Amino acid sequence: KGTFFLDEIADISIALQAKLLRVLENKEIMRLGDTQTKKIDVRIITATNKDLSQLVKEGKFREDLFYRLNVFPIKLPPLRERREDISLLTQHFIKMYGSKKISLSSGALKKLERFHYPGNVRQLVNIIQRALILCDGEKISDEHIIIEEEQREIDFAGTLEEFEMMLLKKRLGEFNGNRTQTAQSLGVSV
Repeated sequence: KGTFFLDEIADISIALQAKLLRVLENKEIMRLGDTQTKKIDVRIITATNKDLSQLVKEGKFREDLFYRLNVFPIKLPPLRERREDISLLTQHFIKMYGSKKISLSSGALKKLERFHYPGNVRQLVNIIQRALILCDGEKISDEHIIIEEEQREIDFAGTLEEFEMMLLKKRLGEFNGNRTQTAQSLGVSV
């Protein structure tokens, strides 16, 4: 009568996939060291950042398990495609990890909203935790927002105009072609 959350389901071995499928189909388990099976009634929730249907086509994930797990799929886009959630998530993480009432400056929020988050929400959590450590007052400012990726040098051999075009196309893709959101994220007019 419980719920199991299995994170990164795409990374389990084929052998473990077969065992999990057997558990889901038969609704029974055998505890380690036990000799008898035990009936179970559980809800399974899984998560992955990979395309399971593609892994099925490549033979890296069992098709029967995929269909058994894919009863009610919820596709959640990465954080870089949901920039409007950054403010809400940031406030939540500040409350979760902060020990006192701490607010976020508009400059800090803009800095957070401009970042592309290759590490998704987990990376935002780390950035907020770091900012809370660095902040000794009641307001997190943009200097408290330390993002490691900002330190990387860009290896680009083209012209400035070519770089601007590449950045613009990349950012347009992140915002699904929305010119207004793209311009806002770059701090320029439409």
